[in-house]
Amino acid sequence: MGHPCRPWTPHAEALTTFDDDLDRLLTRLATTDPDSPVPNWSVLPDEAVYWVRRAAHEFAVHRWDAATTRDTEPDPIPVDLARDGIAEFFEAFVATAFAAGFAPPTEATLVLQLTDTGETVRQDLPDPGPETVVRGTTWELALVLWHRRDPVAFHVSGDRTPLETWPHI
Repeated sequence: MGHPCRPWTPHAEALTTFDDDLDRLLTRLATTDPDSPVPNWSVLPDEAVYWVRRAAHEFAVHRWDAATTRDTEPDPIPVDLARDGIAEFFEAFVATAFAAGFAPPTEATLVLQLTDTGETVRQDLPDPGPETVVRGTTWELALVLWHRRDPVAFHVSGDRTPLETWPHI
């Protein structure tokens, strides 16, 4: 059975309509003024551009997921997209989790050292505190935030607890 808020589509029909549904989505995203008012679930502004960004990251992560079914390592997410995915994770998901009370406020700072760009990203959770440092390429750390890679494997220093207890999304 389907979710009460969404119609249920039989698997065979979903397979045959996927390309048409994707084309409609991409057309809608491309033809909608990015500043148009469109609601979203996060603390970010209710503008259409939110959904363009969200769709880009959903497709990137799930493309990577699908590629993990092969015998070879999936291609990395492009650096610019992965970097924006890290920013979106903190701006939308983390900020909303704190605002809605889904994540307990912590005096801790997560530090991401992006080895391929030389950039360091610092994020208070939500208050500054002891630093937990992880290091890896931009795409690897984007996947760490999405729980596609083990965060402890990228741990460099500081308390590992924020990496082990952060809610899954």
